[in-house]
Amino acid sequence: MYQSTAISSYFTTQGYLIPIVSVLAVAILPRDKFLQALVVNVLFICIASAVSLLAIWSSVQARLHTSLSVVEGPATAPLPYNSSQSAVCAVWLFVNIWLANLIRAKMPSFNLPAVIYSILVNTSLTAGPTIGTTAVAEAFVRQLLLANLFGMGLAAGVCLLVFPVNSRVIAMGEFKRLIGLLRDVVRLQGEHLAALAQNGSVESNTAEEQDAWQGGRHVQSYTAATRRSKAGVVVSADGLEETIGEIRRLAGQLYGDMVFAKRDIAWGKLDASNMAEIFTLMYNLVIPIVAMTTGMRVLEQGGRKFNDKVVGPGKNIAGRTPGDGGRIEQVHALFQLLAEPIDQGLEHAGICLEILPQPKKYNTNKPSGANPRPVDIEDQDGGIQPGDERFGVLLIEKVRHVCTQRDNILQNWLSEQLPAVQGSDPTHPQSKTAINADDIAPGHRSQFWMSLYLEQLMLAAGEAIQSLIAFADKKVNDGTMKHRRLIIPSKHRLLSWLESIVSKKGSGAAQNPGILDVDDDDYGDGYSRDRDPERLPPTGTWQHLGSGLYSVSKFFGSKESAFGFRVACAAMSISILAFLEKTQSFFQDQRLLWAMLTIAIGMTITSGQSVFGFFCRVGATSLAMVSSLAIWYIPDQKTPGIIAFLWLSILIEYYFIKFPRLKSPVIITVTTQLVIVGYELQVGKLGEAVATRSGQPYYP
Repeated sequence: MYQSTAISSYFTTQGYLIPIVSVLAVAILPRDKFLQALVVNVLFICIASAVSLLAIWSSVQARLHTSLSVVEGPATAPLPYNSSQSAVCAVWLFVNIWLANLIRAKMPSFNLPAVIYSILVNTSLTAGPTIGTTAVAEAFVRQLLLANLFGMGLAAGVCLLVFPVNSRVIAMGEFKRLIGLLRDVVRLQGEHLAALAQNGSVESNTAEEQDAWQGGRHVQSYTAATRRSKAGVVVSADGLEETIGEIRRLAGQLYGDMVFAKRDIAWGKLDASNMAEIFTLMYNLVIPIVAMTTGMRVLEQGGRKFNDKVVGPGKNIAGRTPGDGGRIEQVHALFQLLAEPIDQGLEHAGICLEILPQPKKYNTNKPSGANPRPVDIEDQDGGIQPGDERFGVLLIEKVRHVCTQRDNILQNWLSEQLPAVQGSDPTHPQSKTAINADDIAPGHRSQFWMSLYLEQLMLAAGEAIQSLIAFADKKVNDGTMKHRRLIIPSKHRLLSWLESIVSKKGSGAAQNPGILDVDDDDYGDGYSRDRDPERLPPTGTWQHLGSGLYSVSKFFGSKESAFGFRVACAAMSISILAFLEKTQSFFQDQRLLWAMLTIAIGMTITSGQSVFGFFCRVGATSLAMVSSLAIWYIPDQKTPGIIAFLWLSILIEYYFIKFPRLKSPVIITVTTQLVIVGYELQVGKLGEAVATRSGQPYYP
């Protein structure tokens, strides 16, 4: 677009800011997130332009009041150095950078807007000492303002028109992934419990049985069986832990995306309240299923602990009595009864709520070219499949029936283990009163309580899947899933959206992690205000005045203020060259403004992140330099080929933005490429005479 004469003739040497701002606008965000960021970005750009104009005007006034005479000469001749004007610009720059980064750390949703604010202020105030009149200052700031708004407009057009994405689609995709992971976890948990039960049955042989095995010809078979059982436990545990880790990461991501999904304007079937209810029901199922994995790990570690003990005769080397592994078998049996309803319930709810695709009920085992013939669903597993009308009711009845079997399974196991009830009828009322938990052998008492906890989690998972199935059937029966309609967020939700933008614990915190690296626990609105245990609430006028002074000192001494001060010091260590007489021309000639842009993008509050970010910035800058040379020379310095290769390079680099720790290096790489290649294209379009009119030399 800059190759257009109308565009290049207006923006001249400031045209390189347009692609940089369009990159910082992050057009790859979903529609609602981008619109929120767009409003804040435009607001910050306008404020930065106003502040820049005020700062340059005050510096011009300082020049006029300290210059003995007005130097006359060609309009293109550089102005003589004025220390007062440079000092005024330096003070304005330091204060603005400190304040912008303080807000950036205090309010995470203002991260990128603060970066854009810093870029505009850096550009205008480092050029401020070379501006001698108010008219020139107004024209310069207007040019910067329009360049930034032009870049924002390009990003908005791409986000809203080129393959637009909304947060509801992302949330539904994450629900689909979560359902698949939960079904995998249920399967892996069943395999892990089976491996634990097999391992317990192998190790629960008595000493006489083991001696018989070891004294006979089956010693190798016994050893191999033991190794196979232990290997099965390890393999199943590894796969289970990996899947649970994916569920936790996805659940955390879904928690942040649901905030935006409920605010999105869409043409669909489920409104914000329905999305919130699905989210709650899914979390009610995730919690017990994830907790069951922890319980299984504790159960396994408890068995290993007893394996290391030396026991007397009558017990095996694992410290167990015969039947100690039977309790795990009972837990596995109950889990097997509940695993299938949970798996089918997740599938049924996903199909009814259109999270999962509808299953194809056609016979696919036919030669190619033949017409598909509907399959008789009466021949498939009782005639009703997930997604059918009565499947949810039957599944709820099945889950309730499984939950009622828990007491019988527990009673049967206790009847086998406790001497007080041996030989009695497990269903007899007297047998239940004769059971005393203190009679359980100490060797497997902890496993007994942990198995009870696992069974309770299974019952909680059963109740959660019943609620999810009932909700899905309700949405189908009341006609919610029949027709699409325009979904608009409520007034209350829009107001809460605006409040969250300026809130420290708003939705921006989930989208901009790592700025402050301090995760405070949220205990509700009653604890949202900071409470100082050393200071009582003020009651009188003087106490209120003292509290106000204390708030001021606390504000300037906060971690956020210290972060802003650090960024300001880092920026001033470079920009000071623009305010000294002997180095002012050096700053402009060597384009040290670009180094200040890197500081604005890459600074973080913690030293560990800063060290990692330093190496990432060095690597990203080096990579951008090498790739820029390739982009420029591969197409033989032809403008169409350069633009095509630049687009391809940015496309490849944006793939790595999916990794949170590489977001800043990716942005630095892209912006560095745009600065290098964009400047050369700018000179090629404007000509060397126009490009060097500002005093900056041209480096071919």
